Amino acid sequence: MIGAGSRRVDAHRTRVNTMLGEAISGRGGVGSIVLISAPAGTGKSMVVRRWQDAVDASTVVVRWDVRTGIAEMWRRMRIRLLSSAPDVPEVYGGNNSGSIVPNSGGDESWVRLRLGQSAVRVVVIADDAETITDPVAIAELRDLLDGLPAGVGIILCGRFDPPLAWEAYARQGRFVRIGEQDLAMTSVEIAESLVSEGIKVTTTEAVRIRELTSGWISLVQSVAARLADGRAASSVLDEIEWSPRPIADLVVGDLIAELPAELRTVVCLTAALPRFDDKLATELCGPTAPTSLARLAERGFPLVPVADAPGPGYRTYPGVIRAHLRAELRREGARTEDDVLREAVGWSLAQRRDDDVLLLALALRDRDLLRDVLLAGGVRLVVAGRTDRLMPLLEDACRLLPGASAVILLRAMVAVEHSDFDTAQIHLEQVARSDQTDSEVERYLGQVLRADVALRRRVGDDPVGLIGALTSPPIDLMPEIRVLSLLALAELHSLLGHRTDAEGLLTEAMAVSRAWGLMLQRLRTQALQAVVAGHRGRVAVMRERAQQTIAEAREAGWSADRLVIRCTAMVANAQYLLGEPYDPPLTETTPSVVSWAGHAVWATGPGAALVLLVAQFRDSDRRFEIADQARVALTEMLRTERYPLPAMVLLPRVANMAAVVGHEEWIKSLVGRAEASFGRTPETVIATAIEQCAHGRFDAARTTLAPVLPKLDGAYVETAVTAWVLHAYVSAHCDDVHGTHRGLRESLIVAAPNRMVAQYVEAGAVIADALARDIGTFGHLDDFATHVLGVVRMHQVPDAAHLTPSEMRVLEFLPSGRTVDEIAAMLAVSVNTVKTHCRSVYRKLGVGTRRDAVTAARSAGLI
Repeated sequence: MIGAGSRRVDAHRTRVNTMLGEAISGRGGVGSIVLISAPAGTGKSMVVRRWQDAVDASTVVVRWDVRTGIAEMWRRMRIRLLSSAPDVPEVYGGNNSGSIVPNSGGDESWVRLRLGQSAVRVVVIADDAETITDPVAIAELRDLLDGLPAGVGIILCGRFDPPLAWEAYARQGRFVRIGEQDLAMTSVEIAESLVSEGIKVTTTEAVRIRELTSGWISLVQSVAARLADGRAASSVLDEIEWSPRPIADLVVGDLIAELPAELRTVVCLTAALPRFDDKLATELCGPTAPTSLARLAERGFPLVPVADAPGPGYRTYPGVIRAHLRAELRREGARTEDDVLREAVGWSLAQRRDDDVLLLALALRDRDLLRDVLLAGGVRLVVAGRTDRLMPLLEDACRLLPGASAVILLRAMVAVEHSDFDTAQIHLEQVARSDQTDSEVERYLGQVLRADVALRRRVGDDPVGLIGALTSPPIDLMPEIRVLSLLALAELHSLLGHRTDAEGLLTEAMAVSRAWGLMLQRLRTQALQAVVAGHRGRVAVMRERAQQTIAEAREAGWSADRLVIRCTAMVANAQYLLGEPYDPPLTETTPSVVSWAGHAVWATGPGAALVLLVAQFRDSDRRFEIADQARVALTEMLRTERYPLPAMVLLPRVANMAAVVGHEEWIKSLVGRAEASFGRTPETVIATAIEQCAHGRFDAARTTLAPVLPKLDGAYVETAVTAWVLHAYVSAHCDDVHGTHRGLRESLIVAAPNRMVAQYVEAGAVIADALARDIGTFGHLDDFATHVLGVVRMHQVPDAAHLTPSEMRVLEFLPSGRTVDEIAAMLAVSVNTVKTHCRSVYRKLGVGTRRDAVTAARSAGLI
């Protein structure tokens, strides 16, 4: 009988186990990949579980839920390795003394090191691989597979293939696909499995069973149950083949008939639902429903867990059995299947169980009801970050409601969540052309999404017009859409410089999010509050809110979300501006921000990547590579974005990076691009002055800056501090003591409330000397000036790795007293080349004269 227990299928198990064993064996120094891709119900999980039961002690198996993120996978691997072989010491990398440092290298570093020291092999098993759809998650999975260690194999099980370069992995000889045909039993395996049960069949009869069952294990087991009574195999197969009912129908009737009346009522009512849990069963069948379901399980009645359900405890019945039960419900006639479904929809809607509401409405196939619940349930799923749940439901809704604006709007929302703004724009244009937008709420949601897409693409509609379209929401607007509109309005006001208005809107969004328990909305509001605080120059507030958002998002399981990446960039930005090292260091958080920016971070747009690159630049020994990445990111922002923030504020930072690595021509290109997009601004003037300073034209730089200084009251705080520090820097080079003091005093006035010091650190020794000379003359700002001087001195040690070989050769000649012409002749280069190298050496050492360069170089041990 079905449900009475699984019969042995040893031949099939041996074949599939062999396939998996060979697939996950080591391949040339890299980890191997197995993709088991087949529809639901084909036995993927059962096959993997049987293989797992058969592995020996040298293989450590780790179960990983792909929704928890890559970091969680490495954590689980570490825990399993420790529990499987606790006698191997915990030794971490990065410690030359050889002592044990708890978790100093992170879980991934520890696992890689541990695998290199032992013969243990790790196999990661990940179900539901088809749910990996977010661009950030796809990028992280691609990075994982590309760098999978030799001691690790990964088995991905999915209903269909995630969008990855499987062909490339196959060419590398480390990829195996197991499909539906591989999972099915062959006629030989069927014969052997029946013989193991004491049932003799001929080769011809085994082939007939294979044809009748398509090799599906569950159906083969049903045939074996009918053959177990000793009847001739040929007569049983004739009966099955000529029966008007499917094979499994022949045994289901008896299974249902054996149930007591009260249990039959429960199974018939719950079978009307695509899936159910104890709460929904209780609503339909009364308070004894959980007990009845437990009794069914004890009797061996097949209740199948639902793997992709919105929560634990969801079950259903196998398809054939459910069909019989629904027919039994129709025969009883007390409650129709539609009655049960409508009752379940009403209760689920009241309980805000949005997955269930949509699935039940689709099962009912009532277009009007589906239209009523689709927008509410769908919006809530998107807002809760569960787009993977919504997408298959939308596919089914399209068949019932072709061209409905609610369906198209939800598709646009999902595209926005996945950062696919071009697709979102296409959907919104389709809605605008449709004549089926008959709801005021739908029209308003369309306006909200248009504003959101314009903000993310940084192109499109006029921001003032977008604000006007959002300021009059419908009275009956659901809170999720209300928060979306408030966030869009706040960001628009912030970009237009209306900081107070933006903060008021965010306060309202936070209140609505808390009142309705919208956690993801609350975190996004908090992150945007950090952004607005940064625009106002409130660096400490920006850092605090960003750190809080990261902690709460990770606690909720969103460790790879774009929200976390943006907040990580804000924390790095804040600590950079405050002159503090990023904690934890960027090189530990992301093995290389440069490579990270090329994948996951870029899924959030170039802004977050650029901020992280700027923050890493100061303490990196790969400055040229980072500066080049920053130049590319800023060029993209200046080329494509409609709004000046944050590109223009970051322009002086990238200009300084270009000057440090000796590529002043980059600055001219960036300034030209910025002025073409946004006109001449204080930031483009500052960048031009930085380029002039890089060439030693300090008088020209002072002249360039002069018209901007009186107009800095309305500028961004960071821009104002940068301008006044630069004025002090060029004045010091021009021996203008009064101008230097004025620049320092004005910059301290702007920087002190938020304790910004990054601009002083970038200016180096020249500003440090001027501060040391003038401290005591700044009045109430003297304490902050002393703090700034300490931070600048801390960062003032030159690094030989920052000087190129050509610059080092020129530096070696500076103590000799030889002229530039003589040095050029001895090095066989042009005079201009020597002058360029000298300017670059002075800038990197933070000095302005040849004598000071020699002194600084000797102090640093460079000569």
